[in-house]
Amino acid sequence: MVSRPPVLLSTKLRFAFRLLVVLALCGAWAGADLAFGSAQTPERQFLSMLGLLAWLLAFLIGILCWRRDWRQVRYCALIAPLLCLGSCAGVTGIGTAVRRSQFERQLPRYQALVDQMEAGSIPVSLSPRAIALPASDRDLAYGVLAQKDTNGLVTVEFMTGYGFPVIHSGYLYVSSGAVQPGSVFDSRWPAKTPVKQKWFRISD
Repeated sequence: MVSRPPVLLSTKLRFAFRLLVVLALCGAWAGADLAFGSAQTPERQFLSMLGLLAWLLAFLIGILCWRRDWRQVRYCALIAPLLCLGSCAGVTGIGTAVRRSQFERQLPRYQALVDQMEAGSIPVSLSPRAIALPASDRDLAYGVLAQKDTNGLVTVEFMTGYGFPVIHSGYLYVSSGAVQPGSVFDSRWPAKTPVKQKWFRISD
């Protein structure tokens, strides 16, 4: 039986340890980022920023693995940096899916509030005004702004997330299906992504 040289064994053990550290750091970042994506608060944003630092450290370790261990483990040395890059794409996609799932689950409650505003059960003025939500619906948004113009078109802004220094996000309902260029809501939200007919994901 041919024993492996001690140096090779030591190299592979160091490589395996670095790979485990990279995996743990990427996992910490992924957990923090997904938590912030599902519910945006300053506290979770802070954890997400710490998670990003962990990811950067993981990527540096991955580059170290590639440069130091290439001769001994060859293509296995690429596992760590590729794991870091793959986690970026994976977390981004999963985060988007989580937010979409949350919105779809809560959409009937959002729509019920909008229907009440369009029917006049919840008064809405000609200029944008804050709307107080019933206690049973306050988990949907921390702030609501609504407007009904002279043509009866209703626009409702549900603010669901916030962070620092100036980061807000939420959902915008527009009964016409299109945000009017130059309107108050158009200027308030530079980023507007359609998520459903008449509904937009908004952020600043």
